[in-house]
Amino acid sequence: MVFCNSDFARFAGDKNHMIKRSALLVFVSFFIACNAFCLDGKNDFFSYSGEIRFRFEYDDNFTLKGYSPDEIDRLLLERVRLNFLFDFKKGGKVFLQLQDAHPYLTQFGDKDFKVSSPIKDTLDIRQLFYEAQNIGGTNFDIKIGRQQISYGDQRVFGPGSWGNTGRYAWDAVKATYKGKIITSDFWIGKYLLYKNDVFPDHPVNNFLTFVNYNEVKNLPFSLDFFYVLKHNTNRKIKDEHGENGNLTSHSIGFQIVKSFQNNLQLGSTWGCLKSLGI
Repeated sequence: MVFCNSDFARFAGDKNHMIKRSALLVFVSFFIACNAFCLDGKNDFFSYSGEIRFRFEYDDNFTLKGYSPDEIDRLLLERVRLNFLFDFKKGGKVFLQLQDAHPYLTQFGDKDFKVSSPIKDTLDIRQLFYEAQNIGGTNFDIKIGRQQISYGDQRVFGPGSWGNTGRYAWDAVKATYKGKIITSDFWIGKYLLYKNDVFPDHPVNNFLTFVNYNEVKNLPFSLDFFYVLKHNTNRKIKDEHGENGNLTSHSIGFQIVKSFQNNLQLGSTWGCLKSLGI
């Protein structure tokens, strides 16, 4: 308990952490106020939930940064998530997820992860989006904002929940068509970077992703196929001549899964990547 108390003292004394704590109070107060004053109890709905996760790891000849002979590391990882859902029923919904992730015992700190930390992000906004379904009585949905996106067995697209900061949430706009034969998602966005000294977390710079993901229905097996466009304009990609430039890549692929009555499941994922010019 000693390390918890000292960490709280540092939290209270650090200006950036004070901003985060103030933001937490504002968000929680707003959603509770909506629950108390804005809902009529018939058409609208407010709910909140949360989770606390602890995990201990002991790495031998391996660290968070990769293979390291004669190196060991110990990690006690703590992650708290608070979820708030404000559902207007006919007017869409707003979802907020706050996350607080801490590592203890490890040899690594903020300075070791200059781009994005997989283990520490003190009190931040992991998700905050607005979603509307069946817009205008059609088969189209839309989701706008910071969101977690995953499909299938999450080998191609997944939220990276094993990592303590839960990487691969996106600042994105996603449109969904729900037909009788196929469900299609079209979205464009940037993935988040997790920095303990930044609030709220920023998306990656100069890197844009467009995705079309499709689920075919009414088949004796599950079939998904997708197309992904990634456009990197940070001019840090080196070509075969050692010169820096930009990179555009196109990926196509599919995932097929067949389930049997004896609980046996067979599946395959295939993808092809083509990179164009630097």
